[in-house]
Amino acid sequence: MTFNTAPCTAQHLQLVMSLQQQALDTAGDNGTLRRNSPEMLAACLHKPHLTLGAWAGNTLAAIAILYVPTPGDPEDLAPLLSHPSEVASANYKLCIVAPPYRGHGLQRILGAELERQASQRGIGQLCATVSPLNAASLYNLQRLGYHIDRELQKYGSTRLLVYKTL
Repeated sequence: MTFNTAPCTAQHLQLVMSLQQQALDTAGDNGTLRRNSPEMLAACLHKPHLTLGAWAGNTLAAIAILYVPTPGDPEDLAPLLSHPSEVASANYKLCIVAPPYRGHGLQRILGAELERQASQRGIGQLCATVSPLNAASLYNLQRLGYHIDRELQKYGSTRLLVYKTL
């Protein structure tokens, strides 16, 4: 199967929200995924953030979001690291793959492209959180070179804080 990657824009908000709902419906209420508000998803479709989509024809198969926090932004994960770095940091906010397209490496493909885009912007570190129960996402992040910093309470549940120096 062939996928094309391209940035999503504000016109894709309903597709992004639908993709999130598909993933949540599949996961059930097991705590591995968290729901992002429509307002958060809409904000991520505008600069300085980047929502990158993987498309199978006209179908949005997956998204990954680079979230660039402003100073003092409560979403900024870098200050939560055990050993904060002085390099510019952003969040690998999330990656969602539609159930029919899982198993095609889209999380790794989109993650690598987000890293490339972040590096081009002068960002030297990416941070993310992942549920310790979400083995597939944790495995993919580790394959991309992310390291576990620590466990914390975030977004109303236990999460692992991970990071990667670019």
